This record gives sequence, C-alpha cells and structure tokens, in this order.
Amino acid sequence: MSVAAMSKAQERLLKQGLKNVQRAKTPEDVLGVDPGASEKEIKEAYREMSLLFHPDKISGAITKEDASEAQKKINNAKESLLDRPLPSAPPVRPKKKKTPSVPKRSSGPAAMAPALRIVTFDDASVTLECDGTGPFELQFREAGLSWTTREVSSRDVRKRKLKPRTKYDFRVRVAAKGGAYARIPASPYSPEVSVTTLAPRAPAPPATPQKTKRPRAPDANTPQPKRARATPATSGAKPPPGHFRLAAKVALVRRTEFSGGHRCEMRLEQPDPRWATRKVLWFDRDDSSEEYDFDAGAVYSLTGNVKTDHFGGSLQLVLSNKALRLDPSTDTHRVCQDCGGACIPVDEPGWKKQCLDCWRANH
Repeated sequence: MSVAAMSKAQERLLKQGLKNVQRAKTPEDVLGVDPGASEKEIKEAYREMSLLFHPDKISGAITKEDASEAQKKINNAKESLLDRPLPSAPPVRPKKKKTPSVPKRSSGPAAMAPALRIVTFDDASVTLECDGTGPFELQFREAGLSWTTREVSSRDVRKRKLKPRTKYDFRVRVAAKGGAYARIPASPYSPEVSVTTLAPRAPAPPATPQKTKRPRAPDANTPQPKRARATPATSGAKPPPGHFRLAAKVALVRRTEFSGGHRCEMRLEQPDPRWATRKVLWFDRDDSSEEYDFDAGAVYSLTGNVKTDHFGGSLQLVLSNKALRLDPSTDTHRVCQDCGGACIPVDEPGWKKQCLDCWRANH
C-alpha cells in the first residue's frame, strides 16, 4: 500500500493520533479513556490504537521510528491501567420498603350507597337504573343462592338470560378508583331490591278454521270507524332495539301543541306489570292525531312500540310513530297481539291471542 493509496482523511487521523500520544501525560490520555474505565474499555481502546500505528498501516505518513515509539507508549499505558488496583465498590444501602397507605373512608360521595331502581322486567330480563357516577359493581343472585358480581360502567343496566317465574335479588355499589394506592374506596352496597320474573309466553295453539260469511256492503249513512294515518302494524314484526310491544286499551287525555307537532297524552286502562306507570305519550309530527277527540276521554285499542323515558322526573312510556295503530274500543272483540286490531270475538277462549288472518300468515 503506497502513500497515494491512503486518503487525506486517514493521513490526518494518523498524524493527529501521533501528536496525542506524544503529548499525553497519563496512561488514560494515551489510550483516550476516562479515569476509572473498565477492563473491557481499556482493551478496546488499546486494540484501536495498536491498529492505527501498525507498521503495515502507516504507509509512509509517519516514520517507522515514530510509530514504534508510539506503540511502546501504548503498551506501557495498557499494562499500567490493567495492573492498577480496582476501586472498592460503594456500600449498598438497603432500600426502604414502601407500604401502601390504607384508604380511609371519606365523607364524600364514596361513603354513600347509590340508589337502585327497577325500570322494567319480563320473563327473561330485568332493566335497572342506579344513581351516581361509575364504574359500578352490580351483584345479583337467585333467592337463597350466593352473589355473582359484574362490573358495569353505565347507569342503565339490563340483566338478560334469567329464568322465568324466579325471584332475583340485586344490589350495587360504586367501585373503588385509583388502584392499590386509591384514596377513594368503594362505597357500601345499596339496599337489596327484589323482583320475580314473569311467566313465559306460551305459543298459541292453532285455531279451528271457520267458514267466513261474505261481509255486507257498507251503508253510506252508517259512520265508519276512524283509524290513525300512521303506518299500520306489521304482522309478526319485532320492535326495534330498546322498544317494547304494547297492545292495550287507552283513554285519550289531552292534546297540546309543541314546536314539532302535537303532544298527545293517553292513559292505560289497566296497569301493565312491566312498568310502574300508566302514562303514555305520543309525539305526533304529521297531524295523525287530528282525527281524535281528546277532550271527550274516549277509549281506544292501542297497538304499537313503546320505550321508557323520564319527563319532568317521572317515568313515562313514549310511543314510536312507526307501527302505531289506534282502533275504537269495542266490548264485543278483543285486541290481536300481532296486527293490533279488535278482531277476536270475546266469546273465543282466552288463550287465543291471534286472529285467524295473523295465524294463517305465520303458519
């Protein structure tokens, strides 16, 4: 390898390394390591410096005598650093063991048990509502059995897959916040609330087909019953999520205006065990309720989908405009659970919940 083959950068590095070795006053300065360097660092620095001043690598950039003197100084620095006594290790102080602070019961919201209420229930599910801010720990059990705990984050909780005709107990508390070092502990459990699920709905047996008489032509002088112009209920249609099917007799109470239409208030003639209220609201936005006289307090057969909501701090049932049907009430016919029409004669057995047309459509 000739001098021309060595780059200018390599030549400058070699000359600068020679100056550093010649000017060094301590073994650490010769090898370019810090005081107190480890044995591994010393050996790595020695290997780099030895390769830098190897006779085959200088290529005439410096004289062989200068390279030999630098190599001797490097060897002496290495031996001097490796033969020095190792510094004694500083004493190890034992670490103090941290003891978690014991959470104390505060006098704020965490010390009070949240209130728990039952909103609705049927043969296989129960909907509950609890006060306060989550997360919550809900416990439930069959009467006489052990508790089962479930963590929930919302105030509205619905427990599904329950047994029909079975008594269940529920209680809830506000869960602890902050982990092991929490300053807000869990609250005490609320008082237990109990509910007995409803009996399952048995499928209706097939009705005996009867010969139907040809209906007479309507008389022009006979007034025809009025029906709501809303979309008629579809046979066998399931209510949307969060809604329940309602088929009952209602009394018209009042009809008032609001910015989007009319607010119609109705009242259930008989209480429904699924809800603790008999008040029904219908927000009519297409003037379908204009045909009905709400001041007279007439009774109608109502079929539609409802959901529970709170207005003015009280629980009420709100009707959906879809699948809503109002028929004048009659004492000679019962309401069909599918189509919602008053088309089942009262002399038929009580287990018949469907009219003949709905039964044929489903079978």
